Amino acid sequence: MIISADLHIHSPYTKRGAHPISLKDFATNAKTKGLDIIGTGDCLHPRWMQQIQQLPEIEDGTYEYQNVKLILTTEIETNDNIHHLILFPDKTAVTEFRKKIKPFTSTISTHGRPKIGMDSVRTAEHAIDVGALIGPAHIFDSYSGLYSRYPSIKECYQYMTNSVAFIELGLAGNTYLADKIHELHEYTFLSNSDTHNPHPIRLAREFTQFAVKKTTFNELSLAIKRKNGNKPVLNIGIPPQEGKYFDTACKKCHMRYSFYQAAEQQWKCDCGGLIKKGVSDSIAKKASYQPSQHPIHRPQYASFLPLHEIITRVYHEQNPFTDTVTQQWNQLVNTFGSEINTLFFTPLEDLSKIIPTVLIEAIQSFRNATVHFHPGGGGTYGSVTIPWEEPKFTITLNSERKTR
Repeated sequence: MIISADLHIHSPYTKRGAHPISLKDFATNAKTKGLDIIGTGDCLHPRWMQQIQQLPEIEDGTYEYQNVKLILTTEIETNDNIHHLILFPDKTAVTEFRKKIKPFTSTISTHGRPKIGMDSVRTAEHAIDVGALIGPAHIFDSYSGLYSRYPSIKECYQYMTNSVAFIELGLAGNTYLADKIHELHEYTFLSNSDTHNPHPIRLAREFTQFAVKKTTFNELSLAIKRKNGNKPVLNIGIPPQEGKYFDTACKKCHMRYSFYQAAEQQWKCDCGGLIKKGVSDSIAKKASYQPSQHPIHRPQYASFLPLHEIITRVYHEQNPFTDTVTQQWNQLVNTFGSEINTLFFTPLEDLSKIIPTVLIEAIQSFRNATVHFHPGGGGTYGSVTIPWEEPKFTITLNSERKTR
C-alpha cells in the first residue's frame, strides 16, 4: 500500500504567541488533506505529550484519530545550533531520551523544540540508544540546517554518521539540488511541512509517499531504511525557488549576483546594501555533479503549491482565506476525497465537471512540470508562471505565508 506522510509538525509550545491548537486539529485537517500518517511533533513537551496519550494507541508508538495515524516525533536544537528530527518507536523511548538530555537543557518543559547543551554526536548516540531514528532537519536552511555549520554530514555526526537514517530536504531544497552532492546519495530524503499551523495551506505543503504493508511506526521505519520491500516512492514539495534567499542577491535593492561577482565585491552591493548568498550557490559550492545525478533508489520529486494558493492566484483573490477560495477548496475536497487526491490523482476530465478550465490548466501545468519558476533572492519571494497564460497567471509564492 502507498501512504502519504508529513512527519514534521510543531505544537503551539514551539512559538511564542501561537494560537491555541490541539493535536486533534492537526489530525482532522490531515484527513482532509489526504495524509495517512503524521508526526506528533514536540513529544518531549509534557503538556503536548498529555494530548498524545489521550489518543488510542493501536500499536506500540502508533496512535490514531479519525483514521489518521500518528507517530511520536520531535525536533531539537543542539549546542552547535543545528536542528535534528527524531522519530521514536514508542513512549518508553521518549521517556528514556528525555531523561538522557534533561540535565543538559533548561527548556525541555517550556519549549516544544528544546535547545540542549550537547553536540550532534552525543544527541545521535542517545537517540540510537533508545531505538529512535534521527536525521538533520531542513538540511539546506541557512540558519539552522546542517550545511550552515558543517561542510559535510561526517563533520557533524562523526562516528555516528552511519546511524543517520534520513535527510530532511526542507523548504529550501529538493531532490534535484540535494543529489548534486555525492555524500547525500546513500540517504533517504524526507519531505515534511515543518508547520506550526494545522491549516491545509501549511500542513503537508511538503510530504513523502511510502510503500508499506501497514501504517505503523515499524513499517515506516523499514520504508525509511528501504528494507523488506518498503521504501519511499515520491517526494512532493513547494519549489525551493520560491524561497526569499534562493538566488544570491542584495538585501536592499535585490540586484542579483553570481557567487563570483558577489565575492569580488566583498558581498557589498553598489547601492550600499549587503549581498546575501543564495541557497543555489551554497549547494553549487558543495556539488559533486552538474547536472544532478540520482542514485537508483531515489524516487521522483514533484514540485507543487498547496491547492489554496493555486486557487487564490488563479481567481485573483487577496489571500487564501477568502470565502471564494474556501468554498472552491471545500467543493473539491468534498467531491474527490482530499486535497492530495484532487491535485495529483483525480483525472482532469472529472475535475472539469465542477471547476473552470482556468483552474484545470493551472493544476495540469503543475502535473506536467511545465510551470516556470522565477527564483527569489535578497529577501524577496519567488514566483511561478503558467506558461501559456504568462501575463495572467503569475503566482507570487509565499506572499501570505508569514510563519514556517
